[in-house]
Amino acid sequence: MLFTSTFAYGAVWRDSLVFTVGWPIQFGVPTAERLATGSLATVLDFGYRNITIGVGGCVVWTNKSLATDIDVQFDDPSHVGAPGGSVCSGGYQMLHPEIGGNIAPFRTILLPAEYQTAEFWENITEEEYMNYLRIAFSPYRARAFSAPGVYPYRSTVHGTTGLVRVCDERNDTTCAPVRIGTWH
Repeated sequence: MLFTSTFAYGAVWRDSLVFTVGWPIQFGVPTAERLATGSLATVLDFGYRNITIGVGGCVVWTNKSLATDIDVQFDDPSHVGAPGGSVCSGGYQMLHPEIGGNIAPFRTILLPAEYQTAEFWENITEEEYMNYLRIAFSPYRARAFSAPGVYPYRSTVHGTTGLVRVCDERNDTTCAPVRIGTWH
């Protein structure tokens, strides 16, 4: 509860507001190369292995590698939806607005030199523009989580793992952020 009061125009004014400080509703998970345990081979690993978001939140996985794919496979993809709604920005929704669940292997696609010329943009077709968007958003895959729960995921390509916790702060007080930040 936030309380405030002031003295103005010869009177005391007071008000209060009930609010919930909750988990983020958008979270980015970068990937990075590391050496596989007990080996000199490199694998792509998830930058954050254990994240918490609010119900309806969006997680965006990023793979900036031009040479190595990564995938994201969920133990239970039933509440892992397409990146719709207002929490997943439009670019993630534009190319495949209906695709949810597991994420097929992906990597960054290098933008061809012809896309970087003024002449290209002067006479661009709809097909060329959609191809540009596919390339521009190639490093990213997003999913929205519609129900509270724990969603383990893994890359079958690299054997790396992660976990998305989805909390409903309004209906589950044990899930509310406690002792986070310097204010507590």
